[in-house]
Amino acid sequence: GTFSTVRLLGRPLQRLSRSATRIAGGDLSSRVPIGGIKEFSELGVAFEDMREKIERRNRELSMLQKIDRIIAQDLPLNDVAQVGIKLVLEIMEADSGGFHLVTGGGKLELIAYCGISEPFANAIRAIKTDEGIAGQAISRRQPVFMDVSEFPTGRLAQILVDEGITKLISVPLIVGDKIIGALGMGRRASTPFIDRDINFLTSVATQLAMAYEKVRLAAELTQRVERRSAMSRISAAISKTLNVEAIYATLIQELQKLVEYDRLSVAGLSVVLPLFPGYV
Repeated sequence: GTFSTVRLLGRPLQRLSRSATRIAGGDLSSRVPIGGIKEFSELGVAFEDMREKIERRNRELSMLQKIDRIIAQDLPLNDVAQVGIKLVLEIMEADSGGFHLVTGGGKLELIAYCGISEPFANAIRAIKTDEGIAGQAISRRQPVFMDVSEFPTGRLAQILVDEGITKLISVPLIVGDKIIGALGMGRRASTPFIDRDINFLTSVATQLAMAYEKVRLAAELTQRVERRSAMSRISAAISKTLNVEAIYATLIQELQKLVEYDRLSVAGLSVVLPLFPGYV
């Protein structure tokens, strides 16, 4: 009768109401009950989907904050990237990841990785900027995801298969208008990467790009300070003595601190300074 109908409708509604209240209060740990009348079941599915999305977004924000704190510690870029990759693997439910940095001569250098074998790491430690999914992300200047069967570089494709990787994603790291590298992830499961994975990985790539720029600017500032200090010491040496040998000795010592070289030639020097390695 009427009472049975009320009970039939009331209990599922009460369960959904309690779940909605917990979610509104920030408790995302309990799954939303699904079952019963079709309409209520569909509503439960919608609530559960919402709960999972909110929970993942909260985890993503927490991870991004952790990476921010790591960047603030002024660690070397490869250390920041290594920690970042491990955090991303956890959020994205991926199995492997790597960070390539653009170097001179059209090469990509692997500076951090996780979840791949040493033979595979050695194979991708230095690749061309047009190779692999990282090369595609860099050339297109946008995220790329694909199945391993679509992998563009034949010499690396079989290694990926041997690693058991089936799905791949890579996003470029951009500072201003300059591409500085690529961040990539791989899955052994057949679950494809989707838009939310791209968005999260892009956020992490942006953080790593900021860390790179921070390291670069710090190194540039240090180099400027060192050059100015060296010029001051050279000027001081010149003002203190007219001894050419002593002046050139100071010059060579300061150059050794600023510039890597094997041999040095000073035009117009008529004396021999055997005490300074690399001098000719």
